[in-house]
Amino acid sequence: MTGTDTPSNQTGEILPNFADLVVGMSRLLLGLASLEPFRGTGFTLADWVALSVLAKGPAKNNRQLAKVLGVTRQRANQIKTSLERAKLISATQSSEDARQNVIVVTSRGQAQLEDINGKILSVLSPSLKGKNRVLAKANNSVRVLMRVVRSNQDAGAKVPSERRKARRRRLAARSARPGI
Repeated sequence: MTGTDTPSNQTGEILPNFADLVVGMSRLLLGLASLEPFRGTGFTLADWVALSVLAKGPAKNNRQLAKVLGVTRQRANQIKTSLERAKLISATQSSEDARQNVIVVTSRGQAQLEDINGKILSVLSPSLKGKNRVLAKANNSVRVLMRVVRSNQDAGAKVPSERRKARRRRLAARSARPGI
């Protein structure tokens, strides 16, 4: 550690570096969304990501899709509805739990995914040639950062906000009154 690399200097650099990373990721996503394969097709980057996730591994329900995508259940449901309307996926009742729907990619969805993957590959492959190691390392780093963010989300969820605490106190006081 040099004289200028004190713990407080290192800590002071974390947030600006993290902000730069978030800005870069946001620009990356906006750039991807504006690529030729997505322009004017009605098939969005979110649709592509969801379809890619659903095509891999076992069938998922809406809650699992939301978790994998890192979005709310409501947003996952919007994406699911969009893909269903396009007949790229189908949702059927789970044989294990009648309350759940299982989402699977249709043959039309698989064909659409293969088509768009081919278009994306043709656009990006010249620039990404020989970058497999860099992509794998970046992917690993993003996963580490997502674990950090999730652990803090989980920690925050365990501590009720002051507004919720006050509401609970009011409700408890109301229900304790006689004649209510």
